[in-house]
Amino acid sequence: MRCYRRVPENWEGLASADPQADNRTICDKARPVFSCFETLNRSAFRMLFETFSQRSHTTLRAVLGMVCVTLLWTFLSAGEAESLYGKRSLPEWREFVKTQSLPALGTPETVHGLMEIVADPGAPWTDRRQFALTLGRIGPPAVDAVPLFKKLLKNQEANPMTAQLWSLKALGLLGTTGQAAAGDVLPFLQDARQPFLLRATAMETLARIAPDQGTTLTALIELLKSDEQLPDNQQANELRRASAEALSLLGPQASPALPELIRALHSDWPILQRSAATALGAMGPRGELAIPPLADLILFGESNDSREAAAEALGAIGKPALPALAYLLQDEEELVRRLAIRGLGKSVESTAAAEILEAVLQDDSSVMRVESAKTILLLPGNPRQEEAAIQVLLIGLQSTEREVRMTAYRSLQGEAARLKSHRQELQAIANTPDVSAQTRLAARRILNLVNEH
Repeated sequence: MRCYRRVPENWEGLASADPQADNRTICDKARPVFSCFETLNRSAFRMLFETFSQRSHTTLRAVLGMVCVTLLWTFLSAGEAESLYGKRSLPEWREFVKTQSLPALGTPETVHGLMEIVADPGAPWTDRRQFALTLGRIGPPAVDAVPLFKKLLKNQEANPMTAQLWSLKALGLLGTTGQAAAGDVLPFLQDARQPFLLRATAMETLARIAPDQGTTLTALIELLKSDEQLPDNQQANELRRASAEALSLLGPQASPALPELIRALHSDWPILQRSAATALGAMGPRGELAIPPLADLILFGESNDSREAAAEALGAIGKPALPALAYLLQDEEELVRRLAIRGLGKSVESTAAAEILEAVLQDDSSVMRVESAKTILLLPGNPRQEEAAIQVLLIGLQSTEREVRMTAYRSLQGEAARLKSHRQELQAIANTPDVSAQTRLAARRILNLVNEH
């Protein structure tokens, strides 16, 4: 319980009626302060404080107490400044790192100073983590930190997982510069006793630092088969998802995992389906064998997220997937057709994709027309296709269907440079009473953007 003494209204009341009781109150209130400074000679400090507290003037005692606390704080601050890492104290390092670009931090002096902080178990763990990640972001100039991170992966501190986790993340940020640590990261994937967070982080790290090593691919494929080894289906799914996401970082080099990734597409967990589809798309043309199951996922999948990922994967596979996307454009379900347009918009074969999309500008559905027009303008098409797309969007801007009108508006907003020759059409839309007030306002806003460009 805190003890507060009411100050009398008259100044004469400042003198305590019971000095001894007042002294006990002061000492009781000061006791928590003493406990904060265990390294000081508390006996000497108490004698000094009680000597002053024998005076009856409360104001004098308060001032002297404040002076003592200020001196103590100065002493402690000076002590902190004496702990140097390289040529800077910890507070100085915090300020220095904030004000420098990553290339500027890549000097040997800076790298080794940050390494000293990361290696110091007595430094605040938040600083150690932050500077470890900074070393990772510095990249190749911080290669000398790799042995330190390898050592921290074998950390025997009170809470080893903390240092292991940010060491794995720092190595991942270093990329192939941290390849020498691949042998130290691999056991985290293979040890089922490790927490899931460490295993998942290690998967990503290994894929980033050693994408060319056969052991990386082998280990990730084995984890894709976790459902065959673990009775807990959710735990198996989590491991498989993390493995698929790591495989997506390998790109075409992950093609030996194609059968297992296709099997993951048939999972009943949409998040795993999405991760597997992304990994298949990252293979590019090497993922050609996955085209039929990806198309099936678009047609029959229950999750919109996984269906979108499958459409984008078909686009990323490129030329081999164009016939499948063109076929999906003929489906009777509008969502399937929209997903096909989405896939064509992500296609690496942009010229061929734009030609397929041009035919959709004549679709019976106004939604399909504006979606196709919007996508054509995002691709490096030819002027004829671009002009046809703009005309579709200008018509869509006048639609009574809100979705069509909003899609056209948002697309035209980003095309000010291309709309300079369409000022009169926009002005006509802005002035006509035959369209909604929202349409007239949208036309005026787009016209302002064109005039400002």
